[in-house]
Parts: sequence; structure tokens; C-alpha cells
Amino acid sequence: MPNDLREVKRIIAAGDGQSRRVNYAEIVTDPDRGGNALFFAVNEEERDGYEALEEDGTVVCLAFIAYDFAY
Repeated sequence: MPNDLREVKRIIAAGDGQSRRVNYAEIVTDPDRGGNALFFAVNEEERDGYEALEEDGTVVCLAFIAYDFAY
């Protein structure tokens, strides 16, 4: 996983073809089964995540929220 995290940092820092900074990276973590992971840079004060599961426990949706408290 450390190599994956270094690759994530490189992808986000490199930006896209128009030199814009990208806000996520997708890394293939299990090529044989098609598994991948999405990584997002998050600077917000509060973070939380939720998952929706089928009855057998299969993940069908992941939701991530991040926000700052307004002062």
C-alpha cells in the first residue's frame, strides 16, 4: 500500500493534461479481480463515511462527506 499512496500523491500533484490539479486518483489494487480504490485529498475539518449493503453484505454504494464548521 505505501507504493499505492506514493502513486496517489504523484497523480494528484501532476494534474491533468491542461496542468490543472486533479482532486482524486484511481489505483488498481487487484488486477485479477478488477478491484480498485479511489483516493481523494480532503482538507475539511469533519469527515464521515457511509456504506449501503446488500442483504449478503455486498457493498453497493459508498458515500463520503466532508465539511467545515462555519464560525
